[in-house]
Amino acid sequence: MGIDEKTAVVVYGDADKSWGGEGYDVWLLAWLGHKGPIRLLHGGIQAWQDLNLPLVRGDEKPAAKKPGYRVALQQRYLVATEEVAKQSGSFALVDVRSTWEWLKGRIPGAVHIPWDEFYTGKDRRPLPPAELKRLLARHGVDTSRPVVYYCLGGVRSAYAWTAHQLAGLPDARNYRGGWE
Repeated sequence: MGIDEKTAVVVYGDADKSWGGEGYDVWLLAWLGHKGPIRLLHGGIQAWQDLNLPLVRGDEKPAAKKPGYRVALQQRYLVATEEVAKQSGSFALVDVRSTWEWLKGRIPGAVHIPWDEFYTGKDRRPLPPAELKRLLARHGVDTSRPVVYYCLGGVRSAYAWTAHQLAGLPDARNYRGGWE
């Protein structure tokens, strides 16, 4: 795709069709150890279109291929089932699944904050830092402990993780594969 681990990357999504996949892409690049700037386009494609900026339709030739992409996994952004089970109580667990999913079963000790509370507006902009801090405090999330976000498979929780990072809070982790 013409990028390497130092390339500046801008990620955007489509608020009409996504469960926060753009947040997952930001988390994934951070977890892979991307060294270049990773940015989230504020307001996604809807904001771009609202400003009448040009769109390209159909296939586009990728940029010239650069030499290999060096991966340096950042384990501090990921937590495994065994670690959550073994260190029960040492994490602030936040379940970002829907209320229906939450009522059908959850990890003991988890706090429920549906993922759609981590953004604002029709174009799903991540909550500003002060609002996110208030949201977490209102639900009793202790950010002095490591915060672990989870959902069904890791996409919505990665969006919550991205909002957490953008707010400048201490590092959080995504429970990739979460409930599944």
